[in-house]
Amino acid sequence: MSDLSTDTRQRLFPYSASMRNTRLNLVYRAARRDPIYKSVVLLGAMTEDQTAILKRQAIRGHMVIARQIGLPSPADEICPDHLTPTDHALTSLADWEDGQPSTSALHTVEPPTVMLAIGALVSQVISMKWNVDAEHDHLGIPSPSVPLLTDEYDTPTHQVG
Repeated sequence: MSDLSTDTRQRLFPYSASMRNTRLNLVYRAARRDPIYKSVVLLGAMTEDQTAILKRQAIRGHMVIARQIGLPSPADEICPDHLTPTDHALTSLADWEDGQPSTSALHTVEPPTVMLAIGALVSQVISMKWNVDAEHDHLGIPSPSVPLLTDEYDTPTHQVG
């Protein structure tokens, strides 16, 4: 999913300066490259319950396959010719890396940059069955010489396929 232009955001998401939205800081890290950062703003203010759900449902408590839940992936910025078997499908929710963030740290009055409400994102994560192979295919990541163990990406209630 691509970012929206300012004009499109204002037309699709009328907002006032007092409206609260949620900023998510995304980061892609792989062994042989510098981290790639991307911030997005989603419509609506995330609640404490929603931050807890993301922590519980995300892979290892902070990683998701961004494109599969409607977020842009920082990995999309990598030139396909530069992808290696050490690359992967996971995007980290940076604010969750050290535990569950406070909602006040995530709230912003900035307008949304992607067409996704925070409630819809959380619903997607709750029902998600992560598909690592599909994301590897989308990104064009070469197959590793040694197959990955899919259980390393399992969440408490979801298996990857």
